[in-house]
Amino acid sequence: MQVYDTWLNSYLNGDIKTYDSFLDDDYRFIGSTNNEEFLNRKDTTNFFEATADQLAGKTEIRNSIRSIKHIDGLIFITQLFDAYFLNGNEWAYYGRFRFTSVLRKKENEWKIIYQHFSMPDSKAQEGETIGYEKVAAENLQLKDAIKRRTIELEHKNRELEIAMENLKSTQSQLIQSEKMASLGELTAGIAHEIQNPLNFVNNFSEVTTELLDEMIAELGNDNKEDAIAIADDVKQNLVKILHHGKRADGIVKGMLQHSRNASGQKEPTDINALTDEYLRLAYHGLRAKDKLFNATLKTDYDETIGNINIIPQDIGIVILNLINNAFYAVTEKKKSPHHQKGGIEYEPVVTVTTKKLNSPSGPPGWPGRTGDGGKIEIRVADNGNGISPKVLDKIFQPFFTTKPTGYHNLTINPNLFPDSVYNNCFAFPLIY
Repeated sequence: MQVYDTWLNSYLNGDIKTYDSFLDDDYRFIGSTNNEEFLNRKDTTNFFEATADQLAGKTEIRNSIRSIKHIDGLIFITQLFDAYFLNGNEWAYYGRFRFTSVLRKKENEWKIIYQHFSMPDSKAQEGETIGYEKVAAENLQLKDAIKRRTIELEHKNRELEIAMENLKSTQSQLIQSEKMASLGELTAGIAHEIQNPLNFVNNFSEVTTELLDEMIAELGNDNKEDAIAIADDVKQNLVKILHHGKRADGIVKGMLQHSRNASGQKEPTDINALTDEYLRLAYHGLRAKDKLFNATLKTDYDETIGNINIIPQDIGIVILNLINNAFYAVTEKKKSPHHQKGGIEYEPVVTVTTKKLNSPSGPPGWPGRTGDGGKIEIRVADNGNGISPKVLDKIFQPFFTTKPTGYHNLTINPNLFPDSVYNNCFAFPLIY
């Protein structure tokens, strides 16, 4: 309604003349404080004139809701709004107001005959329209509270940062501890593996020493042809000694590489050779600890894979732990009183395969995959008891295990965990 809007603008801008021109001679006003109750137009205008400087250019109405009703020739206007006032250079929220006005037409002009201005828990004091000092004080209290809360949050944030740094440090220590535990698992297997080439070196060295004695004797007897034949045998023995010496050297280097921190750099690696190496080390390591342990090892390596760029230390740990878990599973089944089925003795079997993912693969029910030429799959399977459905959803949780205390458990690297679990089989893809 234009009359009401014009009057409201005059009220907010301190325009006393326009404000007064819209009031009826029988005007009544009830405000938000005890002293704001006027029974005539003159007293209302006088009060507004005394307090207009509190409003002019310093008050804004926001989020306004207005309702208009026509009853018996009268217009009832109720307006709800949020009041903001300018406190220094900032607009401060004052409160939610309700402004009720009644207008009637007199001599073809609409005049305001009654107004009620109310606000719950008014901040205004006697003689005021707006309680600036109280709101300003509340605003300062609010700023102080925000500042204190900000300091508290910054302190908490720093504590969280320290906790996160400690967590990362602990995680790094745990990863290194897992690597060293894996090295412990390898020790017996490495001892067995390194013993074979050393035995060859020792044996060929002894034989070579005897051949050299014979060659010296033949030379003393001036049997040049026999001495040359013996020299050829010595040369062949030295080649064999060199071969087995390099074999032992490779095993030692592999052990040292596994024990130290990985550089994180990828390098061309024969994944089939790496997998077979850790399979043998894990098997002989367990045999060294348990002379009664035995299992049939089945392998099927995809020779089309060739060398791939990986971090061999990290992949080796994953392969080793998967194989150790498979050996543990078949060992536990062998120990169980009901391992026989149909009178047939249980035979532990562990199968390790590699495959380039360029076609769907896997047993019935296994999700088919189509590779893009940049992925291979390493699969470790056993015929043990399998994984209980009750714990299947937990196996990728950090440090979760069903093994008793004292057993080294599967290391789950967040970037290298098994892709799928099927019955007694783990498989994970490598992207290179």
